[in-house]
Amino acid sequence: DSLAFAGRSTGSVRFKNRNGGSATVVIKNEGDNESDDWKSASTVEMYASTVATGRNLSRIPSGVISSIQSDGGGEKSRAPKEKDLTDEYGNKLDNWIDRFQVAINGIQQYQDIPETPLSQLVQGHWALVYLSQDFIHTARTYGRLIISERFVDDDKRTIRPAQMGGTAGGEKYIVHNILFKFAVDFTGLYHGDHAAAKVAALELKGSIAYFNTLTSEQRKSVRIPMFVLVDYLGYRIIAVSFLPIDRQTIIYGTEDAGWTIHARDESFNEFMKESARKLKLKSHLCGARKRNAKVLHSAADIEGHKGYDGNYYLLDFSRSMPPVSYDPSIPASNLFRLFRPEYVSKFCTTPLCSDAYSGFIKHDKNKQTHNDEVDKATNELVENHCPVFARKLIWQVMEAREKGDIYKFSLAQRMHQDGINVRYAGIVLDKMPEDRGERSRVGRMWLLLAIIARVMKNEIRGQLRHTMEAVRLPLEAPYREVIAGYINWVFGRTPESYRYWNDYLKRKMRVWFNCQAPFIDPTFPLRQHVENFEDTSIKPRVLILNLLQEHLALTFAPFAFQKVINSLPLAAADIDVIGCRLKHMNIVAQAMGSYYQLQGIELQVTGHLEAACDCFMLAISKYEEALASNPTNKDLNLQMALCWVRKLLLDKPLDNSSEISSAVETSEAEPPVPTARPSQGKGGKLKLLGKKKKKGKSSRGESGKHLSDTTATMDRSLRTSFLTSEGELGVSTSGSLISASDHRGVFQRVEIGTLSPAELGSLELERPGTVHHPIHAGPGDLSRAPSSQIAAVDLYFLCAVDADPSDAATLYQYARFMALCNRARDRCEEYFLRSLESNPFMYTCLEDYGTYLLSRREQHRVTTAERALESSRSLRNKVLQLLRERGWVPDASPGHVDRL
Repeated sequence: DSLAFAGRSTGSVRFKNRNGGSATVVIKNEGDNESDDWKSASTVEMYASTVATGRNLSRIPSGVISSIQSDGGGEKSRAPKEKDLTDEYGNKLDNWIDRFQVAINGIQQYQDIPETPLSQLVQGHWALVYLSQDFIHTARTYGRLIISERFVDDDKRTIRPAQMGGTAGGEKYIVHNILFKFAVDFTGLYHGDHAAAKVAALELKGSIAYFNTLTSEQRKSVRIPMFVLVDYLGYRIIAVSFLPIDRQTIIYGTEDAGWTIHARDESFNEFMKESARKLKLKSHLCGARKRNAKVLHSAADIEGHKGYDGNYYLLDFSRSMPPVSYDPSIPASNLFRLFRPEYVSKFCTTPLCSDAYSGFIKHDKNKQTHNDEVDKATNELVENHCPVFARKLIWQVMEAREKGDIYKFSLAQRMHQDGINVRYAGIVLDKMPEDRGERSRVGRMWLLLAIIARVMKNEIRGQLRHTMEAVRLPLEAPYREVIAGYINWVFGRTPESYRYWNDYLKRKMRVWFNCQAPFIDPTFPLRQHVENFEDTSIKPRVLILNLLQEHLALTFAPFAFQKVINSLPLAAADIDVIGCRLKHMNIVAQAMGSYYQLQGIELQVTGHLEAACDCFMLAISKYEEALASNPTNKDLNLQMALCWVRKLLLDKPLDNSSEISSAVETSEAEPPVPTARPSQGKGGKLKLLGKKKKKGKSSRGESGKHLSDTTATMDRSLRTSFLTSEGELGVSTSGSLISASDHRGVFQRVEIGTLSPAELGSLELERPGTVHHPIHAGPGDLSRAPSSQIAAVDLYFLCAVDADPSDAATLYQYARFMALCNRARDRCEEYFLRSLESNPFMYTCLEDYGTYLLSRREQHRVTTAERALESSRSLRNKVLQLLRERGWVPDASPGHVDRL
C-alpha cells in the first residue's frame, strides 16, 4: 500500500500480525514542505514499517505520524510505545554505547565468578551478539542509503549531512544515534578518494588495537565506540556509535590540527602511557605552537574525552600506528601508509613515534631521531622481514593447494599475521625464491594473480564512483553494466585490452603494490604469462573472478565463470547481486565465536555430539573472521585452537569399554562410538556423562552444568590417557629443552605451609574453565587425526604462545595438545615446564606433568614425577581451604571438592 501514496501528502498502511489482528497506520505530512518527507516509495515504506514492527519512533521526523488505529486482534496489533523500546537493563535499544558497555561488563562479571553455570556464560555472550547484530543491521541499512544518495541534492536526500567539526573526517550524518562518516576526500587532503577509504580502514584498525590494550578494570571507565565499515558501490562509510561528548569535553589530544594540545587529566594520561607501552609507541612533544606544546603518548589527533556521563572516551584512531618512510611521490603518504600494529609490537626493536614525518613534532628536539627510527624500521621490514615471509608463503600456498582450499586462501590474513601490509605484496613476490620447482612456480603465480585482482578491484571501485557522480540517482542497473563492461574489457581481445595489460595494469601494480621487474617491464608479456599458466588446481581467470567477488561483495551467476574462461562477454544480468561489504571490530565476531563455542560445550556435556560439532564449526568460522582483523590476538588464537581440538575429538571418537574414559584403539571393522566423558559422583565413584542423561536431578541440583564440572573431569581423562597409552610414543633418550633439574625450585616453593597470603590469592586466578582463561579441550586421542589439521591447530597455538610467551595457561594448553597428539615428547615437556615456571601454583598442570612423566616409564624421571604429584595434592588442598575461608563452598564430598 505504501507504493500507492508515495509522493502524496497523506496515506495509510494496514499491517497484519501473526495472530490475525491488524493495525492501520495513518501517515501524514504536517510540515511546511511536502517534498521533505515524501521522496520515494522506499521512504514511505521505511516510516510505516518502523511503526508496525516496533522499532524506535525517534527515527521518524516529527509531524509525519498522524494516528495509529488498532483494528483489534490482540496486543500485537497496537503500536509500541517509546518506553517499551528498551533492553532488559533499561537501556534504549539505540543507546549503543551503554548497551555495549553493559554487555562487556556482563561477560567480565561472569568470568570473575568462580562457579558460573554454562547457561549464564552463554547468555552473557549472547547479549553482546544481540547488540552487535542490531548495530550491524542498522549500519548496513542506513550506510547503503547514504552512499546511494551521495550525489543527490541535499534538499532531496532522505538523510542529510550534519554540520560537525573535523577537517579530515569526511561528510558526516547522524541516524538512530549512529554517526556515519563519509570517507571521501572532499577537502583534497588525501589527493583522492582511494586514500580516504584507506584512512577509514585505519580508523577501524586503530580502534581494535587500543581496545585490545584495555584491561578488564580499564574497560569499566574507558570506553571505545562501536565501529562498522560499510563498502558499497565504490564508496566507504564508517558507522560509529554516538557519544555523549562535544568540543568542551576533550582532555587529551587536539581537535584543531595541533594549535591546542590537551593533556590535563593525569589518570587518562597514565592510561595512554600504558597503552603506548603495550603498542610499542613512543612519547613525544606535540604542538603547532611551541608555547602550547605538550608531551603525548600517541598520535596528536587521537582524542580523549571525559563525557557528560563521567566516563572516559577515546576516538579518532586513523593515525594510531607510526607511518612508514615518507614517499615524496605519494602525496600525504604519512597519513595513510602506516605500519601494521603486529609488526610494531612484535618485530620493532625500539618504540616508534606515531607523529613521525608530521608537523605535530616540529618543536620536538628529537624530531629527526623519530624520523630516522621510522626509516630504519621500514628498511628492516622491506629488506629482511618480507624475504622471510616470502619463503613461508610458498609453503602456505602449496598447503592450501593440496587441501583444495586455494580459492579460499587469504593473502591479507597471511600478510597481516606477519605484520606486513598488503601494499608490499609486490616486494614479497620479488623475494620469492625461484629455485624450488613446482612450489615456486605455483606460489609466485598465485601471488601475482592476487595482486592483479586487487588492482582490478580498485579500478572497478573508481569506475563505480564516477558512474554514481554521472547518474546521480540511487539505482543499481548502471553499476552492473559498469562491472560487466570492465571485466569484458580486461579479458577481451581488443587492442585496448592488450594496452591495458601492457601499460596501465603494470603502472598500478608498481604504485599500489610495489611490484618489481620483470613483471612491470614494458617488454614483459604479462597477459601471456598469466593465461599460459597450466595447473590443474589453479585457473587464473577463475581465481581473479573469485577474488573480485570477495573484495566487491558481488555474486556472479554460475555460468558467468564459464563465460569468462571461454572469453565470452559478460552481460549485466550475469551479476546477480551487488552487495555491501562490512568490516567491524573483532570483538563482535569474537563474541559470536565464544557464544557458539560455549553452546557447543553445553551440547557436548548433555550428549548431543552432532549438534555440538556444528556449533564448534560455527565458532571456528567466527574466530576466523575475528582473526582476519587481528591475527596476532592471543585469546583469539588460543580459543580457535581449542575449538579445533574439540572438533577433532568429536570427529575421532574413541570407544569406552570401562567406566574410565581411556584411549583404546578400535579396529576398522568396528567403528568407534562417541566418547563417554567421566564425571565424579558421590563418594568419589566415576560415572559416564557422555551419553544422554535420564530425566532427574543432577548431582549439582537445579543450577545446571558448570564449566568447572566439565574441565575437572577432562583433566582426569587426560591423565588416564597418559597412563593407558603407554608405549604408543617412542621413548626419547634426549632431555627436554628445559631440563627438569632446573625446575626443582618450582616444586620446593609449593611445599605445605610455604605459600604467602598473596600467593594464595593468586590461586583463584588459575581456576580452569572460565572464558578469560582457556577452555579445556576434553578427553580423547588426536594421534590419528589428519596431519594437515593438526598442523593448523599447532600454528594457532604457536601464535597464541608467541603473543604472550609467559602466559602459564596458554603454555599448559599447548602441552596438553601435544600430549593428546602423542608426539613431540621433548617439546611437550618443555611447555609443561615453561607453564610451571610462569606460575608454579597451577596444580592441574603439576598433576598432568607428573602423570606425563610417569607415562614415559623413565626411571630417572620418577622422583620428579612424584614431587610434582605431591605438590599438586598440596595445592589442591590449599585451593579448597581458600574457597572455604571465603565462603564460596561449604564442606563437601571428595567428588565435589575435586570438581572445584
